[in-house]
Amino acid sequence: MGNAPDRSPFYNALWRFIVAPQTERMLANSRFTAAALAAVGVPARKISVIPNAAPARPHGGEPEAFDPGRVIYVGQMIPPKGPHLVLEAVAALAARGVDARIDLVGDIDGWESPAWAGYHARLRARAGEPDLAGRVRFLGRREDVPALLAASAVHCVPSSLEIREAFGVVVVEAKQAGVPSVVTPSGGLPELIEHRRDGWICGDATAASIAEGLEYFLTNAASRDEAAAAARRSAQRVSHAAFARAWLEVFGITPASTVEAVTAPVERHAH
Repeated sequence: MGNAPDRSPFYNALWRFIVAPQTERMLANSRFTAAALAAVGVPARKISVIPNAAPARPHGGEPEAFDPGRVIYVGQMIPPKGPHLVLEAVAALAARGVDARIDLVGDIDGWESPAWAGYHARLRARAGEPDLAGRVRFLGRREDVPALLAASAVHCVPSSLEIREAFGVVVVEAKQAGVPSVVTPSGGLPELIEHRRDGWICGDATAASIAEGLEYFLTNAASRDEAAAAARRSAQRVSHAAFARAWLEVFGITPASTVEAVTAPVERHAH
């Protein structure tokens, strides 16, 4: 289960009376998703939780110099994901004299849903206003996300509460890069963060709340460095090895050699 079930009388009945009785086991990617399944009537004995692991990027990219004032957002450029909120948060910090800049990684030149027509243009226009001029980079779709994360001081997931994020894979990527994440309390995002230890859990999904978390790391190098180290350590909880082991156990396969085989990088030999 990559997402929590939709909430409506129709979907509640669908899950309770059709899907659940016909399914032996449901594997949720977070405790939030598991709780949502239970809420629509799936028996607890049928639900297990296996957190996602980070994707295998084709290449890490060329390293950039670390920027202690850089915030990074990685995700879809749509209103529910909140890139406009992090722009406003950076603007608020700049107004307070905090050295803050933002990289936004995601497709901003492609197709837009008619429901959100003009949103990309509004993001660009906002970034060009005097209080943000020179502080915003739109990097488009990228695969060198690990390198971009590693060059940043703090990562941000400003998702709206309504989107009910089941899991934040990019938070796992940030952990692997040794970058603390500031997340809103949307869905399962708080499960990935220990507040003020390896990241920051905002009180709500507002620009002011996001700015508070960003400021904590941008203005305190010692706290940022401690959180970065803790984030890297916590990545082991959601590693490829842990993911593979959990899935193999579902099928009754537990030998360590098998886990190592499915998680080891593929070696390429010249012939």
